[in-house]
Amino acid sequence: MTERREKKAATPTTVVCVTDQFSCERLIHVGSRIAQLAETPLVVVSSRQLSPSLNHEALDHLFSITKSYGADMNVFYSESPFETLLSFLQGSGAQHVVTGMPQEENSILPLLWERFPHMNFYTVDTDSALYPRSSERAGVSIS
Repeated sequence: MTERREKKAATPTTVVCVTDQFSCERLIHVGSRIAQLAETPLVVVSSRQLSPSLNHEALDHLFSITKSYGADMNVFYSESPFETLLSFLQGSGAQHVVTGMPQEENSILPLLWERFPHMNFYTVDTDSALYPRSSERAGVSIS
């Protein structure tokens, strides 16, 4: 007799994508508010190439901020950080995704938006202003 296991859907989460900059603290604060309003767990993720210029002090600071909200932080070092991030988002149950604003013309954000149209993306500027990418589906009102 063979046992068949149904694939269990991941619990909906709010995911905050950070880099190795102290300024990403604002993203975690906003993500925490979204997670609270959406009643989802908060998860912080950073996917980077290993580099001598990596700011470990900033990552330690962001880890402390994440822990202060009772959340988990995942840091991945990869030769393909974008693919690693895609895989993480797909498997994490991400319902809401918080990022910084696209800073460069070759930003990965439009690729994420296209790849995951069912997820609600929020970008946060340097003044912590929130810009919902898909407000008609967001289901969360930030005031």
